[in-house]
Amino acid sequence: CVFVLAFRVFLFFLRDLPWSNFYYPTHMRIDSLSFGVLLGYLYQYKTDAFIRVGRRFWPVFLVGPMLLILANIFPVETSPISYTAGFTIFYLVFGGLVVVARAYPDFGRSGPQRLIALAGVYSYTIYLAHSVLYELPGMNSVRRMVFPYFGNTGDRVLFFGLSILLGIAISHLI
Repeated sequence: CVFVLAFRVFLFFLRDLPWSNFYYPTHMRIDSLSFGVLLGYLYQYKTDAFIRVGRRFWPVFLVGPMLLILANIFPVETSPISYTAGFTIFYLVFGGLVVVARAYPDFGRSGPQRLIALAGVYSYTIYLAHSVLYELPGMNSVRRMVFPYFGNTGDRVLFFGLSILLGIAISHLI
């Protein structure tokens, strides 16, 4: 994980590459997958320590998602911070949430936190939908209708909302 982060930073300073050269190739993002494997290993073979960390440090892990605001401040398409260190921040934050979720398995069964659990159910298809949403036929026309009235904020709300709706639809279709 450290090597891949260092490689992204090194490559950024060495060459003038577009963000897509950091976002799409597996070797530039394998640290995220490796971290997930590490969490799986720790849960499987060091379960007590894994749950103890989730129970002891849950406030830290729940504050972590506020770091995701960085994605709006530093968009991946324009900010090297996002496609170098930002990828690492994201997987650490989301990995922390996985640890906390396992430490408190009843958290999402009822109440308002049920929405968080539902987001987990659809998270993968939402992820798939978001990457192609603006490539779908007619989306440029929709964006041109929204942008004059609501600007960048409206465009982002449209993007998030349609990504969620499309992800849920894909999940049910499959």
